[in-house]
Amino acid sequence: MPSKQNTPLRRHAEERLRSEILSGQYVAGERLKERELMAKLGGSRTLVREALRQIEAEGLVTIIPNRGPVVCVLNKEYPEQK
Repeated sequence: MPSKQNTPLRRHAEERLRSEILSGQYVAGERLKERELMAKLGGSRTLVREALRQIEAEGLVTIIPNRGPVVCVLNKEYPEQK
């Protein structure tokens, strides 16, 4: 069970990644490197992986075995960020 302290960090990481992908900061097909995301988000590898799994479930990234997370091609039907 995640602690109350880690939950906001994970959500912050998810929201930031989601926002950056939707704003075009990352382009379709671009590989997201865990080490760079850890430094950028100021979080652990576990935090980054959990955030990536969540946005993968939303269809923003695909995690390719032996390659890592890759930004998906977005369509106009993706709901706007709240």
